[in-house]
Amino acid sequence: MRRRGYPPSAIRLFCERMGISKVDTNDGIQVGILEDCVREVLDPSVPRAFCVLNPLKVSITNLPGSKLMELEIPLHPKGLGGMGDATRTTPFGPSLYIDREDFFDTVTQGEIPAGYKRFTDKIGGFVRLKNAYVLKLTDVVRDEKTGDIVELQVEVIEETFEGAPMPEAYGGKKNRPGIIHWVEATTSVKAKVCLYDRLFQTPMPGSTSAVDTS
Repeated sequence: MRRRGYPPSAIRLFCERMGISKVDTNDGIQVGILEDCVREVLDPSVPRAFCVLNPLKVSITNLPGSKLMELEIPLHPKGLGGMGDATRTTPFGPSLYIDREDFFDTVTQGEIPAGYKRFTDKIGGFVRLKNAYVLKLTDVVRDEKTGDIVELQVEVIEETFEGAPMPEAYGGKKNRPGIIHWVEATTSVKAKVCLYDRLFQTPMPGSTSAVDTS
């Protein structure tokens, strides 16, 4: 559990909530309760950062020059854990990475789900970069051989910095794009990310309903 990042205080909180019972129930204890305890302990004390697991290149075509801007981004969105108004300096420039999960390709994925508010292959769509600007999609670049998407070309709407509403020319306050995370491409670094999922395929391992008797 230590390797998976469970802090001791979260385990103690879990034990306090579960208490002690003399009854052996078949229902067991759902692992989601333990995960809730971990989130409750970590949320107010852990600073935030951006990470893109499956990068897709984004090129901003109307950002002059190649000089990077420096954005001040809060260490914690709620200012908890004694971080208050503390910030971290994050570079922003004409070359970015977003996660491929924040782009929906109708050619390979089919119909766009209802309520989807991130990028699609429809030219003219908008997304808002967290703590930065709104981007407008102007072109989708595909690999000539495979047809896979290798780059998105966009324009930045400068009036939308840090949550400012969309200008009237782009729909005003009625136009509320989805918010996605990002990293600046030229200064980003590779990282090893351990993604742990559930060990069992059923929420109650060992129960009668989870046992294959065939």
